[in-house]
Amino acid sequence: MTMEIGGLNRRVTVSLAPAPRDAGEVEFSFVDPSPNPGINPYWVRVVQTDMEMAWSSPIYVDYVGQ
Repeated sequence: MTMEIGGLNRRVTVSLAPAPRDAGEVEFSFVDPSPNPGINPYWVRVVQTDMEMAWSSPIYVDYVGQ
């Protein structure tokens, strides 16, 4: 269950932990539907099954536009 608590991207999510897996790697992709022209920072946040979290340093993407 996710509850929006106001503000930009502020929410609380409560869920059951998934069943344990032997995954040593995870892969994903993301496409920003409306990037701003210029340099855009992105961060990756990881939430592990034991609810420990880690954040990446910013990943900067220079969007030139069309």
